[in-house]
Amino acid sequence: MNRIIRLWNKNRKQIIIIGLAVVFFIILIQVLNTIIKTKKEETNIIDTNNIEIKEELPTKSIISGTNTTEKIAKDNTQIINSFIENCNNGNIEKAYEVLTDKCKEVLFPTKEIFKTNYVDIIFGEKRIYNIKNWISTSKANTYLVEYFSDVMSTGKVQEGIDFQDYITVNYNDDGKININSFISYEEINKSNENDKIKITVIGKEIYKGYEQYEIQIQNKTEKEMLLDTKSTSTSTYIKGKNGTTYGAILGDLSDIQLILDEDSIINHKIKFNKTYNLSTTIESMNFTDIVEDYEVYTQNENNYDDRMNIQVEL
Repeated sequence: MNRIIRLWNKNRKQIIIIGLAVVFFIILIQVLNTIIKTKKEETNIIDTNNIEIKEELPTKSIISGTNTTEKIAKDNTQIINSFIENCNNGNIEKAYEVLTDKCKEVLFPTKEIFKTNYVDIIFGEKRIYNIKNWISTSKANTYLVEYFSDVMSTGKVQEGIDFQDYITVNYNDDGKININSFISYEEINKSNENDKIKITVIGKEIYKGYEQYEIQIQNKTEKEMLLDTKSTSTSTYIKGKNGTTYGAILGDLSDIQLILDEDSIINHKIKFNKTYNLSTTIESMNFTDIVEDYEVYTQNENNYDDRMNIQVEL
């Protein structure tokens, strides 16, 4: 022990200098490691950004397998990018201007409704997104848009898709888009009638998950009718040329709404359980459960078998 003390007293200055040098060297290594790690993270961010910039345009459809040109894909994604960025930045008026007139009419008749029912729901925080070509046709392109949390702005760890939407660019709408899974609108104006009833199919709104038809019904008699008793889910349906039938979703209409007053005309929108695809063409709308005398029916529902059937060719 005395030897160590003498050694310390004799070489105190040199030991202190060596000790400080060792400590400095350790600190220097730690600083350099931190700098190198930071550089790597910056490089990764730059590489990620470059990948996003160089990502292939969505030319090939996921569903139909068809291809669009790079110019069409570029033009369409630019429209969608601009729309989303305006939503991200709270530019409600600019985003609203990009919607087609029909999309505004059926879903968002005012900017306030658009903000409340779309922007505030999806863009309550800043979003990053991914655009995929879902279905391509000669008339339009529908894109699947997946929305994610923006980790850089929120600090939250991304765990998956937060929202998704189907956005459609129709070629005859001059750069306007349909959103919220609304694909398109088609005018039909086809009707059929007999001496008791006339049904006119005015048009249909096509959505990703269903079709909604606007119909006008005229009761020509002096008795109340009932359009459908809802006793089955297949009594009112649309039929494709391949024979497939798609039932009406009548739960959206109350029993009272299905009553047709004597000598009256009413308009309804009826949904049918048909998802959007390119392989099925609808050829008819069919009503097979029309009660001709609603008053008699209410008095004895179980034994009332008199039903009227009418079909509208589309």
